[in-house]
Amino acid sequence: MRAASLIAALVLASPVLAQGTRPTTAPQAPAPAAARPVNWVIDGTLEYGGDTYLTLLFTDGTSQDLKAGQGATFSVGADIRPPALPNFGVRAMLGVKWSGNAAENSNVSFTRIPVEVVASYYLPENWRVGAGLAYHAAANFNGDGFVPDISFDPAAGYTAEIGWKWVALTYTGIEYKIGSGPSLNASGFGVSFNWVFNK
Repeated sequence: MRAASLIAALVLASPVLAQGTRPTTAPQAPAPAAARPVNWVIDGTLEYGGDTYLTLLFTDGTSQDLKAGQGATFSVGADIRPPALPNFGVRAMLGVKWSGNAAENSNVSFTRIPVEVVASYYLPENWRVGAGLAYHAAANFNGDGFVPDISFDPAAGYTAEIGWKWVALTYTGIEYKIGSGPSLNASGFGVSFNWVFNK
C-alpha cells in the first residue's frame, strides 16, 4: 500500500515536474544595425613644407618665409566602407587650401582647390594607414600689389597618412608649374582632423 501510494504521487506530480523543467526560449536581442557604407565626412588639415617662394620683410626688422606647401585646408566629401571589406575604406574629398601672411597692411595669399581620393586599411585599436591621389586646381598666388600675381597649372601628386581615430599625420607630394617652366615644390607634412557623420 505504501509503495502504491508513492508511485501514484509521483505520477500525479510528473506533469508539474515536467512543466517546471521544460526549457524556455529566451527572447532574441535585435541584431545591431549595420554601419552605413557611405557617410559624409569633413576634414581640417594644417600643412607646412615645400619651397620658399617669397620672403616678406617687415618694418620691425623681422621676416616671414612663405612656403608653397604650407596652409590650412577645409574639405568635405564621402567616406565609403564596403560591407564586404570591413577593413578597407575609400575617402573622396573636395576642399579649399589657403595660406597668407602676417602683415597687417597687406593681403598676400595663396589659394588652391585640392581634390583627394585616399584608400585606407583599418587596423586594430582604431589605427589606419592610407595612400592615394592628390589633385590641386586653381592654384593662385595673390601678390596684393607688392609682387605680381601668379596662376599655376593644375597639378597631380600623391598623399599618404597614418591615423588614429579622428586625427592623422599626412604627407602630400606635389609640384606646381606654369607651362614648361621650372617647377615649385609644394609638398608638405600635415596634421589632419576628420569627422565622419551618420556612421
